[in-house]
Amino acid sequence: MKNFIIKQGCGIGDVLFCLKITNQLYEKYGKTIVWPLIPSLLWMRDYIKIPYVQFVNYDDFPFLKNYTNNVPIKISEDTILVPLAHADEGSSKPIMESKYISTGADFSNWQDSIKIYRNKEKEDSLYYDVLGLKDDEDYTFIHRLYGTPDVNYSCGASKSPFMPDSLLTGKGKIVEGFIHEDYTLFDWIKVIQNAKDLHLVSTSLFYIIEAMDKKLPEIKIYNRDHGGNLKQLEFLKPTLRQKWKFIY
Repeated sequence: MKNFIIKQGCGIGDVLFCLKITNQLYEKYGKTIVWPLIPSLLWMRDYIKIPYVQFVNYDDFPFLKNYTNNVPIKISEDTILVPLAHADEGSSKPIMESKYISTGADFSNWQDSIKIYRNKEKEDSLYYDVLGLKDDEDYTFIHRLYGTPDVNYSCGASKSPFMPDSLLTGKGKIVEGFIHEDYTLFDWIKVIQNAKDLHLVSTSLFYIIEAMDKKLPEIKIYNRDHGGNLKQLEFLKPTLRQKWKFIY
Protein backbone atom coordinates (compact mmCIF):
# COMPACT_ATOMS: atom_id res chain seq x y z
CA MET A 1 0.00 0.00 0.00
CA LYS A 2 1.45 3.36 -1.03
CA ASN A 3 1.14 6.84 0.39
CA PHE A 4 0.64 9.73 -2.02
CA ILE A 5 1.86 13.32 -2.03
CA ILE A 6 0.42 15.73 -4.60
CA LYS A 7 2.74 18.39 -5.99
CA GLN A 8 0.41 21.22 -7.01
CA GLY A 9 0.94 23.90 -4.42
CA CYS A 10 -1.09 26.68 -5.99
CA GLY A 11 -3.65 27.49 -8.62
CA ILE A 12 -7.11 27.31 -7.08
CA GLY A 13 -8.59 26.08 -10.35
CA ASP A 14 -5.87 23.44 -10.72
CA VAL A 15 -6.60 22.13 -7.24
CA LEU A 16 -10.35 22.02 -7.79
CA PHE A 17 -10.17 20.34 -11.17
CA CYS A 18 -7.75 17.70 -9.88
CA LEU A 19 -9.83 16.67 -6.88
CA LYS A 20 -11.24 13.80 -8.92
CA ILE A 21 -7.70 12.44 -9.32
CA THR A 22 -7.45 12.13 -5.54
CA ASN A 23 -10.85 10.46 -5.50
CA GLN A 24 -9.69 7.81 -7.95
CA LEU A 25 -6.40 7.28 -6.12
CA TYR A 26 -8.27 6.73 -2.87
CA GLU A 27 -10.78 4.37 -4.47
CA LYS A 28 -7.94 2.28 -5.90
CA TYR A 29 -5.48 2.28 -2.99
CA GLY A 30 -7.48 3.33 0.09
CA LYS A 31 -4.68 5.59 1.35
CA THR A 32 -4.84 9.14 2.69
CA ILE A 33 -3.46 11.67 0.21
CA VAL A 34 -1.23 14.51 1.39
CA TRP A 35 -1.64 17.71 -0.60
CA PRO A 36 0.75 20.57 0.29
CA LEU A 37 -0.60 24.06 -0.49
CA ILE A 38 1.27 27.33 -0.32
CA PRO A 39 0.55 29.15 2.97
CA SER A 40 -1.67 31.80 1.39
CA LEU A 41 -4.04 29.09 0.08
CA LEU A 42 -4.37 27.00 3.22
CA TRP A 43 -7.74 28.67 3.81
CA MET A 44 -9.05 26.28 1.15
CA ARG A 45 -9.21 23.48 3.72
CA ASP A 46 -12.05 25.37 5.43
CA TYR A 47 -14.10 25.06 2.23
CA ILE A 48 -12.89 21.79 0.71
CA LYS A 49 -13.20 19.03 3.29
CA ILE A 50 -12.40 15.54 2.05
CA PRO A 51 -11.74 12.84 4.67
CA TYR A 52 -8.96 11.19 2.68
CA VAL A 53 -7.16 14.40 1.60
CA GLN A 54 -4.90 16.31 3.99
CA PHE A 55 -4.15 19.86 2.88
CA VAL A 56 -0.88 20.82 4.57
CA ASN A 57 1.70 23.59 4.40
CA TYR A 58 3.86 23.48 1.26
CA ASP A 59 6.76 24.99 3.18
CA ASP A 60 6.97 21.82 5.27
CA PHE A 61 7.95 19.84 2.15
CA PRO A 62 11.09 21.60 0.84
CA PHE A 63 12.20 18.45 -1.00
CA LEU A 64 9.38 18.91 -3.52
CA LYS A 65 11.49 21.42 -5.45
CA ASN A 66 13.87 18.60 -6.32
CA TYR A 67 11.25 16.75 -8.35
CA THR A 68 10.19 18.05 -11.76
CA ASN A 69 9.00 14.76 -13.23
CA ASN A 70 5.86 14.91 -15.34
CA VAL A 71 4.54 11.53 -14.18
CA PRO A 72 4.15 9.94 -10.72
CA ILE A 73 7.42 8.77 -9.20
CA LYS A 74 8.29 6.56 -6.25
CA ILE A 75 10.34 8.67 -3.83
CA SER A 76 10.58 6.11 -1.00
CA GLU A 77 9.55 2.56 -0.26
CA ASP A 78 6.03 3.60 0.69
CA THR A 79 5.53 7.02 -0.93
CA ILE A 80 4.62 8.05 -4.46
CA LEU A 81 4.85 11.67 -5.54
CA VAL A 82 2.20 12.83 -8.02
CA PRO A 83 3.73 15.94 -9.65
CA LEU A 84 0.63 17.46 -11.23
CA ALA A 85 2.35 20.83 -11.46
CA HIS A 86 4.70 19.46 -14.15
CA ALA A 87 2.30 17.12 -15.95
CA ASP A 88 2.08 19.26 -19.10
CA GLU A 89 5.85 19.53 -19.62
CA GLY A 90 6.72 17.89 -22.91
CA SER A 91 3.04 17.38 -23.72
CA SER A 92 1.07 18.82 -26.61
CA LYS A 93 -2.18 18.41 -24.69
CA PRO A 94 -3.92 21.19 -22.72
CA ILE A 95 -2.41 21.78 -19.28
CA MET A 96 -5.40 20.52 -17.31
CA GLU A 97 -5.92 17.49 -19.52
CA SER A 98 -2.25 16.59 -19.09
CA LYS A 99 -2.73 16.26 -15.33
CA TYR A 100 -5.25 13.48 -15.89
CA ILE A 101 -3.26 11.83 -18.66
CA SER A 102 -0.16 11.70 -16.46
CA THR A 103 -2.04 9.80 -13.75
CA GLY A 104 -4.22 7.66 -16.00
CA ALA A 105 -7.31 9.18 -14.38
CA ASP A 106 -10.70 9.85 -15.95
CA PHE A 107 -12.05 13.41 -15.78
CA SER A 108 -15.67 12.63 -16.69
CA ASN A 109 -18.10 14.19 -14.20
CA TRP A 110 -15.17 16.01 -12.60
CA GLN A 111 -17.58 18.55 -11.13
CA ASP A 112 -18.99 15.96 -8.72
CA SER A 113 -15.69 15.86 -6.83
CA ILE A 114 -15.83 19.60 -6.04
CA LYS A 115 -17.95 19.97 -2.93
CA ILE A 116 -17.62 23.43 -1.41
CA TYR A 117 -18.55 24.01 2.22
CA ARG A 118 -19.90 27.52 1.92
CA ASN A 119 -19.60 30.15 4.64
CA LYS A 120 -23.04 31.71 4.33
CA GLU A 121 -22.31 34.32 7.01
CA LYS A 122 -19.32 35.64 5.09
CA GLU A 123 -21.19 35.48 1.79
CA ASP A 124 -23.98 37.62 3.27
CA SER A 125 -21.48 40.04 4.78
CA LEU A 126 -19.78 40.54 1.42
CA TYR A 127 -23.10 40.79 -0.43
CA TYR A 128 -24.94 43.20 1.87
CA ASP A 129 -22.32 45.02 3.93
CA VAL A 130 -19.35 45.37 1.58
CA LEU A 131 -21.06 45.55 -1.81
CA GLY A 132 -24.31 47.11 -0.57
CA LEU A 133 -26.45 44.80 -2.68
CA LYS A 134 -30.13 44.12 -2.07
CA ASP A 135 -32.16 40.98 -2.60
CA ASP A 136 -33.47 40.65 -6.17
CA GLU A 137 -31.32 43.54 -7.36
CA ASP A 138 -30.32 43.44 -11.02
CA TYR A 139 -26.59 43.66 -11.65
CA THR A 140 -23.85 42.37 -13.93
CA PHE A 141 -20.94 40.53 -12.35
CA ILE A 142 -17.55 41.06 -13.96
CA HIS A 143 -14.28 39.41 -12.92
CA ARG A 144 -11.08 40.41 -14.68
CA LEU A 145 -8.47 39.18 -12.21
CA TYR A 146 -6.49 35.97 -12.65
CA GLY A 147 -3.53 34.29 -11.00
CA THR A 148 -2.70 33.24 -7.44
CA PRO A 149 -2.28 36.51 -5.49
CA ASP A 150 1.00 35.56 -3.88
CA VAL A 151 4.21 36.93 -5.40
CA ASN A 152 6.34 34.66 -3.20
CA TYR A 153 5.14 31.55 -5.03
CA SER A 154 3.66 32.80 -8.30
CA CYS A 155 3.41 35.86 -10.52
CA GLY A 156 0.64 37.31 -8.36
CA ALA A 157 -2.80 38.49 -9.45
CA SER A 158 -3.19 40.50 -12.65
CA LYS A 159 -6.01 42.20 -14.52
CA SER A 160 -6.78 40.75 -17.92
CA PRO A 161 -6.35 43.00 -20.98
CA PHE A 162 -8.97 40.92 -22.79
CA MET A 163 -11.83 42.52 -20.83
CA PRO A 164 -11.50 46.28 -21.53
CA ASP A 165 -13.18 49.05 -19.53
CA SER A 166 -15.64 49.52 -22.39
CA LEU A 167 -17.21 46.25 -21.28
CA LEU A 168 -18.52 48.07 -18.21
CA THR A 169 -20.64 50.57 -20.17
CA GLY A 170 -24.31 50.13 -20.94
CA LYS A 171 -24.87 47.22 -18.57
CA GLY A 172 -26.59 48.93 -15.68
CA LYS A 173 -25.24 48.24 -12.22
CA ILE A 174 -21.82 46.60 -12.31
CA VAL A 175 -20.29 44.49 -9.56
CA GLU A 176 -16.65 43.72 -10.23
CA GLY A 177 -14.75 41.04 -8.38
CA PHE A 178 -11.75 42.16 -6.35
CA ILE A 179 -9.40 40.81 -3.70
CA HIS A 180 -10.40 41.52 -0.09
CA GLU A 181 -8.30 40.22 2.78
CA ASP A 182 -11.39 39.29 4.82
CA TYR A 183 -13.07 37.21 2.10
CA THR A 184 -12.03 34.28 -0.05
CA LEU A 185 -12.92 33.56 -3.65
CA PHE A 186 -15.55 31.09 -2.44
CA ASP A 187 -17.28 33.86 -0.48
CA TRP A 188 -18.28 35.43 -3.82
CA ILE A 189 -20.60 32.50 -4.63
CA LYS A 190 -23.78 34.31 -3.55
CA VAL A 191 -22.80 37.36 -5.60
CA ILE A 192 -22.22 35.17 -8.65
CA GLN A 193 -25.40 33.13 -8.25
CA ASN A 194 -27.62 36.21 -7.98
CA ALA A 195 -26.14 38.09 -10.95
CA LYS A 196 -28.32 38.63 -14.02
CA ASP A 197 -25.34 38.71 -16.37
CA LEU A 198 -21.82 37.32 -15.93
CA HIS A 199 -18.51 38.14 -17.62
CA LEU A 200 -15.24 36.61 -16.42
CA VAL A 201 -11.80 35.62 -17.59
CA SER A 202 -10.51 32.07 -17.76
CA THR A 203 -9.67 31.48 -14.12
CA SER A 204 -10.67 29.33 -11.15
CA LEU A 205 -14.20 30.73 -11.16
CA PHE A 206 -14.78 28.52 -14.20
CA TYR A 207 -14.41 25.42 -12.00
CA ILE A 208 -16.32 26.90 -9.07
CA ILE A 209 -19.29 27.81 -11.27
CA GLU A 210 -19.31 24.41 -12.94
CA ALA A 211 -19.59 22.77 -9.52
CA MET A 212 -22.70 24.79 -8.63
CA ASP A 213 -26.07 23.04 -8.56
CA LYS A 214 -27.89 26.26 -9.48
CA LYS A 215 -28.17 26.93 -13.19
CA LEU A 216 -26.90 30.40 -14.06
CA PRO A 217 -27.59 32.71 -17.01
CA GLU A 218 -25.22 32.32 -19.93
CA ILE A 219 -21.68 33.06 -18.74
CA LYS A 220 -19.36 34.93 -21.06
CA ILE A 221 -15.77 33.80 -20.57
CA TYR A 222 -12.72 35.56 -22.02
CA ASN A 223 -9.02 34.90 -22.46
CA ARG A 224 -6.94 36.19 -19.58
CA ASP A 225 -3.31 36.85 -20.60
CA HIS A 226 -2.96 35.54 -24.16
CA GLY A 227 -5.13 34.42 -27.03
CA GLY A 228 -4.74 30.72 -26.32
CA ASN A 229 -6.27 30.56 -22.84
CA LEU A 230 -9.75 29.49 -23.87
CA LYS A 231 -8.38 26.89 -26.26
CA GLN A 232 -6.95 25.21 -23.16
CA LEU A 233 -10.52 24.61 -21.98
CA GLU A 234 -11.99 23.32 -25.22
CA PHE A 235 -11.36 19.68 -24.28
CA LEU A 236 -13.83 20.16 -21.41
CA LYS A 237 -16.71 21.51 -23.51
CA PRO A 238 -18.49 18.12 -23.77
CA THR A 239 -18.49 17.88 -19.96
CA LEU A 240 -19.84 21.33 -19.11
CA ARG A 241 -23.12 21.71 -17.21
CA GLN A 242 -23.57 25.48 -17.24
CA LYS A 243 -24.19 27.50 -20.40
CA TRP A 244 -20.95 29.16 -21.51
CA LYS A 245 -20.12 31.53 -24.33
CA PHE A 246 -16.41 31.44 -25.18
CA ILE A 247 -15.31 34.88 -26.41
CA TYR A 248 -11.97 34.43 -28.15
